[in-house]
Amino acid sequence: MGSSAFETTFEACASCTGVNLSRRARGAMVASRSMSSVLLVRRAIVADLPAVVALFKIPDEGNRLDAERALDPFAPAYVEALRGMNDDNALYVGDEDGLVVGVFQLTFVRHVGYAGGLVAQIENVIVAPSARGRGIGATMMRFAIDRAKSRSAFRVQLTSNKRRARAHAFYERLGFERSHEGMKLLLVP
Repeated sequence: MGSSAFETTFEACASCTGVNLSRRARGAMVASRSMSSVLLVRRAIVADLPAVVALFKIPDEGNRLDAERALDPFAPAYVEALRGMNDDNALYVGDEDGLVVGVFQLTFVRHVGYAGGLVAQIENVIVAPSARGRGIGATMMRFAIDRAKSRSAFRVQLTSNKRRARAHAFYERLGFERSHEGMKLLLVP
């Protein structure tokens, strides 16, 4: 197993990063991008799957391209996974004027240790290359951190493929710190 199979883990305390963003119904967060454009962070719906799967197919974003390449965006595997999500495990999108420009998954895990503490795990953070550098990733991350705070999580953590140096610098600018060396074992080739 090469070094690309290993991940770097970042953590942030629940009180880190504060930002003033307005809220909409159903827990969505809005941040003005410009005078004419607004970013809405919201739960993904089935209609978002073509855009989400396209983001997952971007080379060097840490996903197994062979797993995504062969499937139609509305394949049962995607639809069932999305429909099976709940408040403890949800896929969110960054929606800019009706166009999905980013995606991330937010999962909450209750530990027996840490006095039964709740941890928020962020994964699959991807912003469309054409939309990078405009604060979309930061807005999505702040949404996830704010959601973790609202659930009284004591820690937010994420993993990122070691090859994604730009992503690591981005997470560190948001207050995340390198804390663990992650490993994984693929069970399906």
